[in-house]
Amino acid sequence: MVMAKGVLKKLFIYKIKSCDIYSNLAFEHWIWTNANFQEQKIVLFWRNLPAVVVGRHQNPWLECDVGNPKFQLARRQSGGGAVFHDMGNLNISVLSSQEDYCRKENLTLTCEALKKRWKLDLSINRKHDIVLNNNWKVSGSSSRLMRDRAYHHYTLLVNTDMDALQDSLMSKMADNVVSKGSATESVRSSVSNLNSVCDGIHYDELCNVIADYFQAKYSSADSKVITIDSLDENLFPGISKLIHEQKDYEWILGKTPPFTVRHTFSLNKDQAHISLQSQVEVHKGAIKSVEIITNSIHIPQPLIKLLQSTVTGIRFWPMDLSYVMSRFITESSYELTAPLCNSWFCSMFRCCAPIPLP
Repeated sequence: MVMAKGVLKKLFIYKIKSCDIYSNLAFEHWIWTNANFQEQKIVLFWRNLPAVVVGRHQNPWLECDVGNPKFQLARRQSGGGAVFHDMGNLNISVLSSQEDYCRKENLTLTCEALKKRWKLDLSINRKHDIVLNNNWKVSGSSSRLMRDRAYHHYTLLVNTDMDALQDSLMSKMADNVVSKGSATESVRSSVSNLNSVCDGIHYDELCNVIADYFQAKYSSADSKVITIDSLDENLFPGISKLIHEQKDYEWILGKTPPFTVRHTFSLNKDQAHISLQSQVEVHKGAIKSVEIITNSIHIPQPLIKLLQSTVTGIRFWPMDLSYVMSRFITESSYELTAPLCNSWFCSMFRCCAPIPLP
């Protein structure tokens, strides 16, 4: 039990069975919205199959390799920067009343637990990152606060695939994307795994060691770590709906602050090299407007106008655009329709695959 300004509170510690990023974020949100934090404090341990998780106010097109099939893309409710998750990364969520919210205390307990068990040299910097050997970031934090409740969640890089982390958090489109002021951009850091200095750290023991310190700090009784099926609709009514919302395009990409994609592209016609410029305005995950400019007499202006009108209003997603443009190519009578569409599409998304015809 924890004493907070005279109120005894229960401590509950859960290890989530699921390794699906959408389910785990949904469960965290379910706890956040349904628990009574005037009576309890809740700690969650969870991990995911490969995923990139962007902050609430971020632009995924700036942060990662969007569309890469090697990871799932998700957006969390809290702010902050983009992170890579895999099974070698432990996520810890501490949910409480605002009165009991304290990032520094959560991180201090975690560091003390790791120092005692594995003799690690860990410290907490001013950004509330956990740093290994005064040099390498092994944990980043994010939070959300609202009226009577708050949560702090943070990572621990234990044995994460560093090559996958670097590749996933690299945007092919970053040089062409211009945000309109409201998107939070990630700050890159030098990162490392805890197992780089101690290869005996394993997930289950790590959870138990950290849980012991939370129990000692907040509970006079033994608060056991409970493994929980977070997908059970009987225990957590409405969880399926929350999972669906986490997976939805309108949340993951539709919530992206407005941005512009500017790029140049080219094609050849009768041995003439034709250069074009494109500016695409994206709002709420869909194309708001397109402007394609060229001085070449080889590209019919009616064709350009038809392309612009065809893609306006379509979701800014390669598969959606590819589908619409494939029909446009098939139905158009202009000779340069396919070369124009393919060059515009491939140069914008930095890909080399031509648009498949229906």
